[in-house]
Amino acid sequence: MPVHPRESTYFRDVEIIFGMNSQEGLIFFNEYFQYALDSQPIEFDSHWDFLEFLKTVNIKFGSGAFVDAVVGYELLSKATWEEMDRANFSEIVPLFIDVAGNLALKYGSVEEANRFARALPGQVYLYNFDYVGPPSPMTPGFPYDFPNSVGHGDELKFLFPMSNVLNEEHTQMAKIMVDLWTSFAITGVPQADNVIPWPAVSRPFGPYFRLVNPPEQKEYFVNELTNS
Repeated sequence: MPVHPRESTYFRDVEIIFGMNSQEGLIFFNEYFQYALDSQPIEFDSHWDFLEFLKTVNIKFGSGAFVDAVVGYELLSKATWEEMDRANFSEIVPLFIDVAGNLALKYGSVEEANRFARALPGQVYLYNFDYVGPPSPMTPGFPYDFPNSVGHGDELKFLFPMSNVLNEEHTQMAKIMVDLWTSFAITGVPQADNVIPWPAVSRPFGPYFRLVNPPEQKEYFVNELTNS
């Protein structure tokens, strides 16, 4: 937030940026995969076993109440009946990654953005970082590849760029990120040269910025909850 530290924590009218990355669940499901599953995929005996495991993942990441309703929504929005019937662990890992990321971070973050945007109209900005850069160091040993994986903390490589990590194309993205965050820290409004205006959140779940090169304005953040 563009405010210097003070003795009092009683702030008002402070601009805020909320955001997350497309595959936040990589880091969370990877830990579960390593320590609970001993890095071994489950061979489901049937699609019923798959459904029970999905419920277990939900409970593990904090969705103990109304878990059946939540699981039903996840299946409707993410998995086809053919995928459920095959119950192949490798094939449905993206579903588990989205579930882990949403419950551990995304649901709560976007709800907080909604609450603050209602209280502070025009002062809250929301983003989803979806730029694929150098390999993420956050999920070592995860054996399932994703062509567009943008994991937890990957945006930091562009906010604090290191020349030996970023090529010319990635450096362009880093300049956009640094300009957006620097202008926000100074003025409370994130902006950068040759980048469309970043709109403040004005209604539930939007609008928001999809941080790619060039950045894009999107309208409904709920679409980002099922993008693995």
